[in-house]
Order: sequence, then structure tokens, then C-alpha cells
Amino acid sequence: MLDGSEHLKWTKSKYDAYDDDHLKKSLSELDDKNLRVVRSSGDTAAEIKRHSADSIHSAEYFNPYQENAQMEPLNAVAKYDGEHLTLWAGSQSPTQATDYVASVTGISLDKITIHSMRSGGGLGRRYFYDFIAEAAYLAIQTKKMVKLLWIREDCIQHGRYHLARCDNNTIALD
Repeated sequence: MLDGSEHLKWTKSKYDAYDDDHLKKSLSELDDKNLRVVRSSGDTAAEIKRHSADSIHSAEYFNPYQENAQMEPLNAVAKYDGEHLTLWAGSQSPTQATDYVASVTGISLDKITIHSMRSGGGLGRRYFYDFIAEAAYLAIQTKKMVKLLWIREDCIQHGRYHLARCDNNTIALD
């Protein structure tokens, strides 16, 4: 395993204090004009006014940026024969995965075949194709068949994060 961490030099950033607490506070303090109403049934303001205080319930839910941490590790197999690239990988959109691999490798679409493997437990992470493109790139560079498996540390350090969000909910119960 290659490790170049001893050569890294970290510097201060203007975002050093931008942690989950800062993000939650920033999202919680947004004014109404910057909020998006996802669902509202009827005249919400009038309904809330019509109900007594003890029948109104409000809650705020915060989800920070977080790695997907899917159950099944990201994996792909790639074979390049000098002309045609063949891949085996789980993907939520093999067509888009093919387009992405073509854009990264420069190989034309008609020279790429992806065999989409049935997989589960990706929780949406397989909608991104970086791991498939990585296997393709390695197969092209080494001219060997490559089996790529991201370990948990790879996923946590280099994966795609879910967007942070803050949901405010108010309901009135009869």
C-alpha cells in the first residue's frame, strides 16, 4: 500500500472554524426568504393560529455533511486490451457511468462496455462513478485486468458526502 502522508504539509484555512456546529447555526438562522418550503397542505399559518399551543409541535432536524458509509464496499473490475475497455461494476446508471468513464479516459463510448452487477446497500453512493473510472484508469495504465476495492478508510477519506441539511417542521394536531 502506498502512503505519502509524511510528505503533506497542512496550512491554515479560512474554513478552520467551519465545523458542524457552525454549519448548523448558519442553517438554523436563515431567514424565511432563503428557505424552501418542501410541503405545505392548505393555509398552514391559519391552521396553526386556529390550534391551541399544546397541539402544535415543532422540531428541527440537522444532518451534517457525512460520508455515505454504505454497507457494501465500492468495487469494480476493469480490463483494457489496448482498444476496448470492459468494466464490471455496480452502478445506479450504467449509461451515465459509461459517459463519465469516457470523459475521464478519453476512450470513445463505442469502445467501452459496462456490465452492471447487481448490488445493494450502496444507499445512493453508486450514483457516482469515481471508483469505476479509477479501475478503468488503472487497467489502461497497467495494461492488466484490475480489481478495485475501496476499503472503509478510502470511502471515509475520499468519498462523496451527503449534503448538509436542516429541516424545520411544524404540525398542528387535532
